[in-house]
Amino acid sequence: AFRLEVMRTQPEMFSLAEWRALAGFAATDDEAFNTKRFNPLQPRVPAGNPGGGRWTDGDGEVTFVQGRRPRPPRSDQAPRPPSEQQRPPNQPNLQTHRERQDRYVDPQPELRRVLERSTPDKADAKQFIYVRPGTVEDLMSDFDAIARGSRITETQTSKGRLRHATLPDGRTVVAREHSSDGRPTLEIQVPEGYPDPALPSRIKVLY
Repeated sequence: AFRLEVMRTQPEMFSLAEWRALAGFAATDDEAFNTKRFNPLQPRVPAGNPGGGRWTDGDGEVTFVQGRRPRPPRSDQAPRPPSEQQRPPNQPNLQTHRERQDRYVDPQPELRRVLERSTPDKADAKQFIYVRPGTVEDLMSDFDAIARGSRITETQTSKGRLRHATLPDGRTVVAREHSSDGRPTLEIQVPEGYPDPALPSRIKVLY
């Protein structure tokens, strides 16, 4: 009786096959298949529950139609940390870079002393940037201490002196009287294949 009432008040919910069956006509093979596959009166699992929106047979069991089932998680795939799940794709985890910078201790004693007297400013996958109070004279004094024992090359540019030297570990130290933002800059360039793979390709100290 309920089905007849629904068919009377909401006829658009029923297929031609169902109307034919109500009138006593035999269903074709295609109509019989479609009728078995779709029933607008079949209850669904309430939203907010596991399997919400799927068809159910009324006893709490979910019926998966058309042979589609949810894909099970791969057993060999470990769950991602919450910080990575919340991070948009291709966006670096800057907090991790800054933590790496805060924990970094340089193996070269003189450069380590310079960094200990500096304040971490910015960090990304390519460089660590520090800020150190001082003048051009302080920059050149730090450069001489770091490059002691290495061959130093000096050139004069339109922006002032440019000095560089290659350290025994393969890194290059550069001193610029004026960088792109106008401040004296000490830069350590890290070659590809350096023993510390976590180190970015540049370390800069702005005076």
